[in-house]
Amino acid sequence: TPGLVVIDGALGSGKTTVCFGLVDRYLKQSNPCIFVSYGQSPGSVREGLKRLGCDASEYESNYRLIIVDGYSAQSGGFSLELYSLLEPWDLAKVQESIVGNSGIFMGEKVKVVIDSIDGLCSRSGSAKDFGKQFDVFASKLKETGATVIVSCDLDNLGKDVKSWAEDGAECVLEVDAESGKSGGKEYSLKVARLKGDKVKGDAEEFEIEVGKGLVFV
Repeated sequence: TPGLVVIDGALGSGKTTVCFGLVDRYLKQSNPCIFVSYGQSPGSVREGLKRLGCDASEYESNYRLIIVDGYSAQSGGFSLELYSLLEPWDLAKVQESIVGNSGIFMGEKVKVVIDSIDGLCSRSGSAKDFGKQFDVFASKLKETGATVIVSCDLDNLGKDVKSWAEDGAECVLEVDAESGKSGGKEYSLKVARLKGDKVKGDAEEFEIEVGKGLVFV
């Protein structure tokens, strides 16, 4: 269903991995995806998807996946990608680019994943302004039947952004990671809120399996 989904967790909690897992699943279900990468280069995104058994380049060449480079311009670099953001911190320009690119998938319910919105949020003036601007952006995409999925660390973004996300998103997922007994990370995922209401229930543990993606254990 169209809506805004927030994936909330601290640095290293597995938010990006969950984003990759969702993209992998959506593509396998024949849903087109737009992945906007702020935290790493598009090359790293393709590598991350590959680890889950998802061949990004195949989906890109078949016009099922668009990877938007929001990373290169942050350091003044020049992007060689087909899709990139020249002004990654200007939400109006980001909106223009993503809404424009989603037109390629006319009549289909596109999944837009933005990993992550932390920088966008902290550079958008006041937190309340960011919430209002992002709502306009999300509603334009939702009108087309799109689902907008964003990752962020709500604890770092202040109470206004936290309440905007918790009250306004259709779903808030909390991701966490701890050191496991074997030395590796143990990840967990919890549905924290649905349509603004708190959800009771335990977090579910998941693993990242090469070639299989996210596997709940």
